[in-house]
Amino acid sequence: MNVLDKDATLTAARPLRCEVHCVLGTLWITHDGDPKDIVIEAGHSYRADRNARMLISALEASRYVLTRDGLHQQGAAPVLPTGAESQRTEPVLGTEVA
Repeated sequence: MNVLDKDATLTAARPLRCEVHCVLGTLWITHDGDPKDIVIEAGHSYRADRNARMLISALEASRYVLTRDGLHQQGAAPVLPTGAESQRTEPVLGTEVA
């Protein structure tokens, strides 16, 4: 499980088939070039259906799990929040600093 502090953002560079599972808090999700905003709260998920860079921002302190095809990614590039106080607790494939 990952922690994302309020107002912190992480970037998934190639998120196709990635799923964001919000465990606690509220997350705002958007893709480059897409005017649609997605907001998910605890107990809800979002599955990326495109490869355009995805931004995940915490509207409040949040805990989430990021998976690809339903599997936790181990030993891959880490989730790197842009907020200085955020911390990474689990690696995930294809993420970069925003």
